[in-house]
Amino acid sequence: MRIFLLLAALLVAAAAFLFRGAADQPVVAAEVTLQAAPAELSPQDGLAPYQHELLRLAFDAATRVPAYPHIKTRSELQERGVVAALTLEQPALAAQLATRMEGWRRGAAFADVAFYHAQHGPQGEVDGLLELARAEVTKLDLQEQAEAQGFDGDDEAVEMFQAWRRDRIRAKIARTLLLLGQEERALEFEAKLQPSERGMVEVTRAGRMTPDEADRVAANLAGIVQAGTLEDIRNALMVGSVLAARFHADPERGPALRATLEAALVKGPAMFRVDTTLALAERLIEQGEHTWSHELVRSAVTLLEEIPIAVEDDLPLRARALELRHRVGDPEARKALDALLGRFESVREQVPPMTHADLLVPLAEAYVALGDRASALRLYRRAAEQGAVNVNAVPRTTDFVDVCNSMAVHAVEPDAELRARLQQTLSGLGDPW
Repeated sequence: MRIFLLLAALLVAAAAFLFRGAADQPVVAAEVTLQAAPAELSPQDGLAPYQHELLRLAFDAATRVPAYPHIKTRSELQERGVVAALTLEQPALAAQLATRMEGWRRGAAFADVAFYHAQHGPQGEVDGLLELARAEVTKLDLQEQAEAQGFDGDDEAVEMFQAWRRDRIRAKIARTLLLLGQEERALEFEAKLQPSERGMVEVTRAGRMTPDEADRVAANLAGIVQAGTLEDIRNALMVGSVLAARFHADPERGPALRATLEAALVKGPAMFRVDTTLALAERLIEQGEHTWSHELVRSAVTLLEEIPIAVEDDLPLRARALELRHRVGDPEARKALDALLGRFESVREQVPPMTHADLLVPLAEAYVALGDRASALRLYRRAAEQGAVNVNAVPRTTDFVDVCNSMAVHAVEPDAELRARLQQTLSGLGDPW
């Protein structure tokens, strides 16, 4: 209520349309009270000092991006830091980073931390974090009301009204409540979602379905893929992959779900098929199923050979597939990865230099997955060097953030040369943005 009244007062006064003052107010709810962010990020147990430093460098670089006119880029890069912290199982650090964010992604970040606690505990943290996320939804509701009343703001302000931002937060809140078994509360948020944002909620629900519920959903899969919108198809294929992985060992239901999903995949758009196939393979590998998962990876790579796709999209997908091949014990994975690096070398002069880091980082991550950190470090160094040559600071910052976060997540310690390059790049961030 306190945050609502503050926001309402600001709207009536029309004094600060972006609610900067309200965003700085602490929200107190349940077990969580988050005040102003500390001057320095607190060291975290379980992180090597260099990992903590890399995460800090990445977030500091993201925060240097001017809020105007680059609030979208700034917030997205900051959010990547929250995701990296959660990947490293550091929810306290992720919450610290979220307090430093502005805009709607702040709410999404709090919801992500809540989801982590719902999965791993302590669950007493969840309600307070969800309340912080819901406060951001309230802001967006009020901003939409202001627009409906004829507010003629600048492009940045109007851009904030797009409904999918609010729905993204709602979806993340709903999936957390579902995970906790709070179906009725989840439906309050889910009912308002557009199809484009329903996927994560439907995937979470699929992970909790009874066998009979799974059968009913699978029976509708082919029809959705045949006649649904792109969002419907994407969501249906994701749900189908979750169910196929969950029940793959069931002697009756497993083969039926597999056949249903494979039939639906054939009818789906090519890129959806590739992504769903790799996602399913990864789920199966996590459950110890290597035979089918290996077949799926091979089919995804075959499909990539058949469809027209830019190298900027193709190479990261192939690197991801090679990681999965290695995880199922494919002895040819390393040879194939070296060949993929050779392919990058052969085409790098034909792709824009500002995309080189986007290709080198996935390759570095693949080398880490295959146990070769020395090769990974060389590629991270190249990515950092290539990213630093961009004239504008926004792409330089983006590459810097991605390199630092990736090295932290994959536990690759920078050597002295790379540390110096990272510090030089960070110090040089500035106009022109």
